[in-house]
Amino acid sequence: MKREPVDLSVLVLEVLDIFLARVSEKLNALWSDFDPAIHFLVLADGTELRNVLVELIENAWKFTDQGEIILTVRLLGPSEESAEIEFSVEDTGQGMAPEIIARLAEGTDANKSGQSLQIPEAQPESDPNAESGLIVSRKTIASMGGAMRIANQRGRGTIARFTIPFEKAVVGA
Repeated sequence: MKREPVDLSVLVLEVLDIFLARVSEKLNALWSDFDPAIHFLVLADGTELRNVLVELIENAWKFTDQGEIILTVRLLGPSEESAEIEFSVEDTGQGMAPEIIARLAEGTDANKSGQSLQIPEAQPESDPNAESGLIVSRKTIASMGGAMRIANQRGRGTIARFTIPFEKAVVGA
């Protein structure tokens, strides 16, 4: 992965811009909560991080017919040279089946386990590509030194949360 200076506040705004035109389609609210303590650049692969956030919001969008989606970015552990930052995408959608959460936690996919990624038929409105996208996102986050967790309550929504340790970019270096 490439590492270049990234302004996370700009990256978050770019991600939100992708979805803002669609907010009125489903009467969803799309919110962001960006920690003002993150006033520095980080060294990261901005393209990959953007792709992960887009994937997580896209999944939330697909399964939230009414309600809201919130993207939160929080500073957890700052130091002079580094910062641990937590990202979360929370929705008020239908939530995920327990077997999907289990496979995501294991990191299994159809190529490794021989299991189908099909969503159970009890969820005909679901998209089997959503699970694949979450597995790819989890692997991308891991390649950045982070970890992803999913909290879920069927019928009430999902929170996809991940933390990444970033090195702060030195401006002018």
